[in-house]
Amino acid sequence: MPDAEAQRLRQLADTAYGFTPQVSLLPPDALLLECAGTLRLFGGPERLLQRLEDTWRTLGHACEFGIAHTPLAATILARARRRLAPSPPGQAAASGHAAQPRTHTPVASTTPADTSLATRTRQALEQVHLRHLAGHPWAPALVGQFAASGIDTLGAVLALPRPAVGRRFGRAVLTDLARMLGEHPDPRAWIRPQPDFRSHLNLLETLRQRAGLVFPMHRLLRELVAWLRARQLLVTRIEWRFVDAARTGMHITSTTSTHVTAHEDAQGAGDTRIEVCLATPGMDDRRLLALTELQLERNALPEEIAGITLCASGLSTLAEQ
Repeated sequence: MPDAEAQRLRQLADTAYGFTPQVSLLPPDALLLECAGTLRLFGGPERLLQRLEDTWRTLGHACEFGIAHTPLAATILARARRRLAPSPPGQAAASGHAAQPRTHTPVASTTPADTSLATRTRQALEQVHLRHLAGHPWAPALVGQFAASGIDTLGAVLALPRPAVGRRFGRAVLTDLARMLGEHPDPRAWIRPQPDFRSHLNLLETLRQRAGLVFPMHRLLRELVAWLRARQLLVTRIEWRFVDAARTGMHITSTTSTHVTAHEDAQGAGDTRIEVCLATPGMDDRRLLALTELQLERNALPEEIAGITLCASGLSTLAEQ
């Protein structure tokens, strides 16, 4: 479900605003974070990546990170699962981008001015097998051309004279190499955070008991809290919508979960809805869950629930409080 994956990637991007205001989407499965201005705030790249990893793990996503001084290099290193060599003792990276390929991962890089980081980036890139570039940024056929010439790593490509590479494999290859190494500009479009929160979860199996709702609902609440923290917001009202399996004809027995943001009824007409209101604005997922469980006891639910949607409204900023 490409649309569902795209929306899920966008939701993860919104949670990244708690770490940097510059986030870019790399469909279908990666995020790019420009971390130059926030590395010192979070105590350096390793601590920042750990915080990101913990955040996304809480939301049910595994991550592979790449950190480099250019967006493209960070993306490639993340896909190849390669980390930079440690920085020299006493020297800290001045800036960074983190890249997140695979559905559920982020990427990091920094400015070309950091020579040490640029050097370590090139050293890491030289170890990357060209199969990791098939389709990103090079087509599989191009990777096959390199392989036919006995070239299977980026290090072997970078060792060749640039004019010869351009004549034999095309100028686009030269442009990509320059972008990887920071020799050519590679501007990215930063996204703006979504103004509202809405997340839907299709269940692996239809639920018939209220006790089974606690785990998926708590997962959606953790997503909400991550979104609120990234935006520095508090919430006073949430709404739950429960999809009736009988109404939609859904009887789910699949072995893998799918995250979607809308079901067949895009407007949610006919869903059972429950509102939970807070006396004071907050962002505590346990408090929200406890209030939700009280409302579940007072309201009738479908006999079989196929999906759950969580929406938030009544938002206020931390500064207002």
